Formats: sequence, structure tokens, C-alpha cells
Amino acid sequence: MITRREFIANLSAAAGVASVANTGILAAATQTHTVPRQHGVVQTVLGPVSASKLGVTLPHEHIYPSSAGFVQLWPEFFGGRANFITKVVDKLKALKEEGGVSTIVDCTTADVGRDIRLLEEVSRKSGIQIVACTGSASTPAPSA
Repeated sequence: MITRREFIANLSAAAGVASVANTGILAAATQTHTVPRQHGVVQTVLGPVSASKLGVTLPHEHIYPSSAGFVQLWPEFFGGRANFITKVVDKLKALKEEGGVSTIVDCTTADVGRDIRLLEEVSRKSGIQIVACTGSASTPAPSA
């Protein structure tokens, strides 16, 4: 059994090692990142937005969670892509008008159907800002 003093000493040493290790990892990540980071700016699917303009934000949403490629393979499932987008846009407009929501953070990953082009279109048509936390507007468009 260790004493309280030994525990605190070990904890401090571990924190110091973690801090040094994280500094190296963060430095490497920053060097490979192609978009310059700006404090107080959030990247949405339609471009950068001042954090002060995010308004009421839903922090964990999914506009379109499904299997990757599902809508491309079976577009008729939702009545076609255009029909699906119209339904989503209508719901988001209502959410904005009735709930005061301005921004949605979409957490959909590639393996469950993340579609940046769909998010861009939905955002543009609905007026809701969308932050895609697992992709960017530079993600290649899916082949049809």
C-alpha cells in the first residue's frame, strides 16, 4: 500500500509525462493540418462562422445516419434524394422558427453514411448552420 504522499508524487510525475507527450502529438497534428485555426471561429459545412454567431446549438445530431452508400444504392427508399432533402429542410426550418435553433453539430461518421454534400445543401436551403465534426467541405463528393 502506498502513502498519500507517494500517490501524489506518482500522479504529478504521470501528469508531467502526459503533458510532454501531448505537446509533441499536438505539434505534429498542427503541422499537418491544412486549414489555419482561428480562435473563436467554427468551421461549418458552408464555411467559417464566428462562434458568437452560432446561437442556440444542438451539439449531437445526425441529419442522415445510415449505412455508407445506402442512399446512392437505394434512393427510392426515401422517395429519392431530392424528396429526402425537402423533408429534412422543412423539419429544420420548423426547428429554427419554433425552437430558435441556429446550429446543429452533425456527428455522423463515414461508416454510417456521412454525406458532406447533402449537409451543405440542407444547410443552405434551411438556413441552419451545420458543423460536421467528422468531415469537411473538402471531402470529395460521392460518385453517382
